[in-house]
Amino acid sequence: MKDYSLNYEDKKRYIKNYKHKKDKIIIKFANRKKRPVLYSKENIQKIESKMEEQARKAEVKPLTPLEETLIMGCPLALPLTVTNFMDNAKFSTGLLFGLTIVGSIIFPSKYLMCFIKENDIEKLHYFLEYKKELNANINNDVNMLLNVSKKATRIIKAQLSNKKEPININNIGKYSLKDLRTIKENIDKISLSYLNENNMFGDQGPVLKK
Repeated sequence: MKDYSLNYEDKKRYIKNYKHKKDKIIIKFANRKKRPVLYSKENIQKIESKMEEQARKAEVKPLTPLEETLIMGCPLALPLTVTNFMDNAKFSTGLLFGLTIVGSIIFPSKYLMCFIKENDIEKLHYFLEYKKELNANINNDVNMLLNVSKKATRIIKAQLSNKKEPININNIGKYSLKDLRTIKENIDKISLSYLNENNMFGDQGPVLKK
């Protein structure tokens, strides 16, 4: 999962992911440090419970200095580059033109990065709300994975073949919000179809809540 830690001290305890290697669980923290612990189902549950708690508290924060640098770094080279390639143009004209391009890149980039974070947090909350329903119903049925991305489909099939939970807080970063919503919609459609085929609503059909 992405890093939504609050400060440097929080990074030391903020779990980003874990890997199971033989008899160990390698926990990776937001400060890039790793810590091995003995493998057990109980430890896996504790780790995932901690990660889910982090997901519930996740909030979009102001851009970090590193993110600001990445956004500002490349466009700042544009004014001089543009000036060099503008034939018969005055330096001030080229510089102004270049700065205009910079502004048109920087501001949308900031909004885009914030949008990505908001979308990721929405995905985390969606997962937490429907994780039991999703994992209880996902199978290799073609209709179940209809319109789900190829990447997500591969992960789900691999998890199922290894008899593991298809979607969990540790692999949630590999799924998109669209994937989760599509799977949920497919589950609802299949469930409704099953009920209709078995005439479980009687002759009056399904009664939908308003």
